[in-house]
Amino acid sequence: DIYDDLSNPHMHLYLAIAENGECLGGTRLIMRKADETFLLPSENQEFSFDKILPADAPAKPVVAEISRLAIHPNHPFIMKDFADYFYKKGVALGVDYLVGVTSMTRARIFK
Repeated sequence: DIYDDLSNPHMHLYLAIAENGECLGGTRLIMRKADETFLLPSENQEFSFDKILPADAPAKPVVAEISRLAIHPNHPFIMKDFADYFYKKGVALGVDYLVGVTSMTRARIFK
């Protein structure tokens, strides 16, 4: 999609590669800064993360969405590494809210 351009300054890609070269998984983070108005991958004209943020959220929050998550079925433990990486990356980038959208089935698995 339009967010997959590696020159896009809003996109951060993370791949987990084992020492033997096997890809354990990958995901991306798309960030919208406070002064930007483009839609994140899961947003559309009817739905925006900004509309569901808490009442005490900053007036112009920095929101980042985790998307395109893929995990090798033999390595489900890598989910914690992805979460840790994007939390630290979000803090470093000044993200106010880190969001992700998934099916209920996957949400139960990721728990």
